[in-house]
Amino acid sequence: MPTAKGKTLPRIINMMQLIPITPRWTTAKILQSSLEDRGFTVTKRTVERDLVEVADLFGLVSSDSPDGYKWSYSRKRSDIFLPSISAEEALSLQLVEQHLQDFFPREVFSQLDAIFKKSKDTLVRSQLLHSWPSKIASLPHVLAFKPLNIDTGIKSLITQGILEQRKMEITYGGSDSVHLISPLGMLIRDTKLVLICYFYDYKEPRHLLFHRVNSAKILNETFDTDFNTLKYSQTGAVGILVNAEKIEVKLAVKGYVKELFQESAINASQKINNERTLPDLTTQNDWVDVSIQLPHTLELENWLMGLSDHIIVKAPEQLKARVIRRMIKSLGHYGISTE
Repeated sequence: MPTAKGKTLPRIINMMQLIPITPRWTTAKILQSSLEDRGFTVTKRTVERDLVEVADLFGLVSSDSPDGYKWSYSRKRSDIFLPSISAEEALSLQLVEQHLQDFFPREVFSQLDAIFKKSKDTLVRSQLLHSWPSKIASLPHVLAFKPLNIDTGIKSLITQGILEQRKMEITYGGSDSVHLISPLGMLIRDTKLVLICYFYDYKEPRHLLFHRVNSAKILNETFDTDFNTLKYSQTGAVGILVNAEKIEVKLAVKGYVKELFQESAINASQKINNERTLPDLTTQNDWVDVSIQLPHTLELENWLMGLSDHIIVKAPEQLKARVIRRMIKSLGHYGISTE
């Protein structure tokens, strides 16, 4: 890179790009070295003078240390040295903060406090979109369970273990036993955070709930993995498998479920036959046939039972029999005999 002697404005702009947001920090000595790497010939004293001159303008904070003054951007300022964002971008950031903050480590979102504040201020100034966040709500699929309380320290250690691919020792559930795990990734299921990991030297992924981890310790031992949580979640293994093989589920559906399948698809194998009917039912014209290939999981059975007034399971026989047995058992809880 060509040397940029005497170019004050480019030097200051480059310096501002090198300053982190608190609690991370830098010093004039570190900034001097970094600026020289970028082609700017500058003394440490000049850097110190520049920092003092722009501190109020850009919301810099400083504190003394044995290495000299430490400098950071303040989290409380939304006018920090960040690119301007549009009202549409600000709206997106507000929705991200609103819907994801309960599921990610606090330190992840704390690093974004400044840009979230900038997005709020941007929306306030937008006549068109300032009220938009209050006009959007996300409803749960069923009941509105609140996210479970997770120890922030434990969550932070687990996410660090995932990112750095370091083995961990944990205690889990009601047991005091210490388990050695290799943390692979995490996913959000309903309002729960799920940790995917290997236990000891086994290579079969296990699923643990974050809120049931009672203690966690990161070890120095690392491990290699190309595990992809997104691809893994798409295999159906995240559900509680009844059968490892995919099955062709054949259903007769009506009402809400009929509309659901006609307006959306679970996967590319989904097929709807609008001409097929069930002649033995008085509302035969309301029913249509649906076929789709899915893993046989308990979640699938629960969904079929939960909407059983709109669904008839036609095949495969194993799935149909299991749903019927569970329905009969459920009726027994109410004192209703099917014998």
